[in-house]
Amino acid sequence: MADLEQWVNLTVNEEWIGEGLTERPRMGEMAPLRIQFAEERRATAYVTKEADADNAEYSDTEKPRRLGFHVRDYSRRRITTNRRGVVDLSIRVSLAGGDKFTIRVEDREGNTLNADNLLTRRKLYFQVIRMDGVTAVTAADVSGMQNEFWNAAEKLYIRMVEHTPGRTIPSRRNFNDEDPPVNREILRQTREQYDQSKNPYSFAVLVVTRNGIPEDESSSDPAVFDASNRCSILTTKVLFDVVDPAEDYYNSVEWVPNSGGSVHIPKSRLTRVGNNQIDIDTTGYPQGAGALNYNMRVLGINGRGFSNPGNNFTIVAAEDAETGAAVPSAEIMAVLVHEIGHKIGMVPGRQGTRALDEQSTYYDGRGHSGGHCNHGVGLLPTYQGVGGISPDCTMFGDTRASTSTFCEDCRRSVRKLDLRSRTNVGIRTQF
Repeated sequence: MADLEQWVNLTVNEEWIGEGLTERPRMGEMAPLRIQFAEERRATAYVTKEADADNAEYSDTEKPRRLGFHVRDYSRRRITTNRRGVVDLSIRVSLAGGDKFTIRVEDREGNTLNADNLLTRRKLYFQVIRMDGVTAVTAADVSGMQNEFWNAAEKLYIRMVEHTPGRTIPSRRNFNDEDPPVNREILRQTREQYDQSKNPYSFAVLVVTRNGIPEDESSSDPAVFDASNRCSILTTKVLFDVVDPAEDYYNSVEWVPNSGGSVHIPKSRLTRVGNNQIDIDTTGYPQGAGALNYNMRVLGINGRGFSNPGNNFTIVAAEDAETGAAVPSAEIMAVLVHEIGHKIGMVPGRQGTRALDEQSTYYDGRGHSGGHCNHGVGLLPTYQGVGGISPDCTMFGDTRASTSTFCEDCRRSVRKLDLRSRTNVGIRTQF
């Protein structure tokens, strides 16, 4: 009995050979088998195809969505060899990882002539590109990520293969991907370093210094201008120039005295003190009680990474955007697994793959952008600012899920994902 690994998501092309894949016939969801009888003559035989009891389970609503989600067994299907005693078969297997199909061939007397096991596997490629001077995402982080996606014990079987290491782009203190000119420049620089030889089964992992996204904070606070000629503003979030000194924190400040009128206060009157405080020189302005109306640019999202849903671009941040502290290696690996999870279609639901049923632990938004998993916590109106929760899945929406492993619900989904390039815009479409 032979065990034949069938790499079901790949097109038939010799460029994918390697890393466990040895020959062209072992690519795609149609597995070719040649049956050779000892006698070179025409003969009749019977083929049985039997799915293993531990194969991935697709629901009745999932099965019609992909041909590879509903692979039928059959028993003693009649075949006829050619005059040399040979017959070539094409056996459909599932798109899941770690499935097994036993193929038996019997002659008319019921003697077993051959029995092979077809074992399903998947393969994707990735390239790590770094900003100059950034050393995060080490070989250990990469190896840990690869082990989680291969995870033979859970039968996930996605071989993540790194290619073309050592490429870099110019350093930048912070990558604000919501700033169009900055985003265009980063994408241009990354494309210049990206090796497209493994397309359409490859994605890029760009390791940036920081990934802080700004927002505007507005408030109207009671204040008193007096003979001290000093007054202060305290923002609730860190001013954005803490994240990147090249970025301005100032939008506007207005003094509205209770006695009437209003005065625009220019940035030249302001002095930064710490991360949240701005002192104002009030010399010459109307004194008394009133209100300070301000609008400041502050840190809105302290990002650890993201996965672009519309193409094959993914980032991981090396530093905390607020403090500049290095992100711990364990967290780096958790972010890496999380963002690559998104890249391949997690979490099934409205903002994950729709080929699978919406996962029971799926949530959308609730303080986090995109579709995530609430395993270990349960569904709450929002997770933003909620303390004391202990999510146990890497697909939770923030780093409180301090794990690089998938929960039991996500593991079932990862195993069942259809990872063919033509069905996955996040792999097929280049950034």
